[in-house]
Amino acid sequence: MDQDELTVEGLLILLATALCIDPSRMNKDTSANDLNEWDSLGTINIITTLEEGIGIKFDILDIPLLISVDSIIELLKTKGYSLRSEDQ
Repeated sequence: MDQDELTVEGLLILLATALCIDPSRMNKDTSANDLNEWDSLGTINIITTLEEGIGIKFDILDIPLLISVDSIIELLKTKGYSLRSEDQ
């Protein structure tokens, strides 16, 4: 997936897939505290899914930032990804 093609909705689907949950359980306000599936293994699955799905590379200092959808969006922005809503 190209950096310009990533949408918030697409990111939510990728995250839900990584956590093996229904995408309807995810929104921009979802955090690791909201989902039992978002534990340390879930975080590793998120990293792997995003690296494979959108071609991003995380460094070890990024891992503690992967605590919410909003924080992941902000991290992606620092790495040059511009997320848009599908209705834009």
